[in-house]
Amino acid sequence: MADQKERFEITDEKLVPGRIVEIELSEDDGLILKDGYKTRNKYIVLISVDDDRVIYASFLINSKRNDITNELADLQYPIRFKDYPDLLKYESYLDCSFLLPIERVRLISDGKDRGRLTDADLSDALVEIINSKTISPKLKKKFNLV
Repeated sequence: MADQKERFEITDEKLVPGRIVEIELSEDDGLILKDGYKTRNKYIVLISVDDDRVIYASFLINSKRNDITNELADLQYPIRFKDYPDLLKYESYLDCSFLLPIERVRLISDGKDRGRLTDADLSDALVEIINSKTISPKLKKKFNLV
């Protein structure tokens, strides 16, 4: 059982771009929750850290494409089940339309390591974020994404 815990444990060494973390999120984190949920366990992908190494920028992995507008639909990067069979149950999407800031201490205390994005998926998703018009230049600059 200890091996299982260590396998999912988040450490500073694991806080790198592309790390997939499972963590409980709420509306306070910027989620829009439906069906009476107060919180949801979500997969997030770390993409960058602020200069003080305190706040990490991440984006969500969603099972459904956010296509409320064409602009949002264009910022949903598909990831394939076959590339992440231990994580995904079906084809999913990286939501590159907004950044989710999350504190280092919370990642370590509440997060579970769920693996890493492939280098190709991380690279392509970063391009989507850098080119996104839905993320402010100020926020991109804070996380060195310009």
